[in-house]
Amino acid sequence: MREPSTAKTELFALGSTIYEIMTGKEPYLDLKDNEVTALFEEKKFPPVDQLPCGDVMIKCWLGEVQSAEEVRALIEAKLSDYKAEVGNSK
Repeated sequence: MREPSTAKTELFALGSTIYEIMTGKEPYLDLKDNEVTALFEEKKFPPVDQLPCGDVMIKCWLGEVQSAEEVRALIEAKLSDYKAEVGNSK
C-alpha cells in the first residue's frame, strides 16, 4: 500500500516534474520503480547541474523547500536572471 501524500512528498514530485519538463523524460527512465526509489532514498539523483533550474530540482528532492510558492519564486528569480542576461547580450 502506498504512503499518503505529504507536502514533502508532493514537493519531491514537483522536483521530478520539473526534471521531466526540462529533459523530456522521467528521472532514471531506464530503471524499475523500486530501483529509482532506492536511488532517491540514498539521495542519488540524476545529474542536473547543467539543466535550467537544476538547483531548484535538487532543493525539491532534498526537502529544502517548504512550499510550491517557494519553488515558484525560485523559478521566477531564475527567469528574471535569464531575461536580464538576454537583454544585456543584445
